[in-house]
Amino acid sequence: DHAAGLAAALKSRQWDVVVLQGQRMEPVDERRAWRFRSTVRDYDRLIRGAGARTALYMTWAWRDRPAMTRPLADAYLAAGNEAGALVVPVGLAFERAARLRPELVLHHSDDQHPSLAGTYLAACVFYAALYGKSPAGNRYVAGLAPELAALLQQVAWDKVREFYGS
Repeated sequence: DHAAGLAAALKSRQWDVVVLQGQRMEPVDERRAWRFRSTVRDYDRLIRGAGARTALYMTWAWRDRPAMTRPLADAYLAAGNEAGALVVPVGLAFERAARLRPELVLHHSDDQHPSLAGTYLAACVFYAALYGKSPAGNRYVAGLAPELAALLQQVAWDKVREFYGS
């Protein structure tokens, strides 16, 4: 649905990385998963043709459905491997943070969208994945308690290193 907008955006300036994210359950819904993978491949061709790299924003499980984590991760990995795209393991970082601190609120009250802490964690994972550097020690904490921000920074770095095997 966004092909025309993507093509226009790619022509508007020089991009280094273009991030793609599927709509909530699309990557794992049996009726729509094929379309997700096909779209990733098609958009990746456009993105590479414009001289940029594709990154896939691996989403997280809903708060009340933690079992979604593995199917979502597998779907993003499969699509990323097919296209040769970078997969950014945000969903797996959510899982790790929740395991370390079960009381941590990573989701908005709708149980699906990220809270401030979840958004901060996602940003830290992207930083670590795109730059290959630890976000630990970053003084920007987005209004979170410094101790919480430090935890999320470390979770992001640990998960990215584990995910990419470095």
